[in-house]
Amino acid sequence: MPARLLGWAHAGEAAQRGRVGDAEIRPFRLQVQARDSLRAALNAMVQSRTGVAVRVSDGDRYEGIVTLELLSREIS
Repeated sequence: MPARLLGWAHAGEAAQRGRVGDAEIRPFRLQVQARDSLRAALNAMVQSRTGVAVRVSDGDRYEGIVTLELLSREIS
């Protein structure tokens, strides 16, 4: 069974607990898939506190992060 993206862990909490695996997992609120439009990716990026969008497969498998630089390259 392929691994699913569960979320992210806060670096400070992971450091305090001593292991990333012991930190609370916070799910990503916004994710995009390859079939989503560039507009959808931009909307996710704007709504994200980090300014990036997480790309996942249909099975929630992590495929990468969409950044402003990558998005700009695609539309130019």
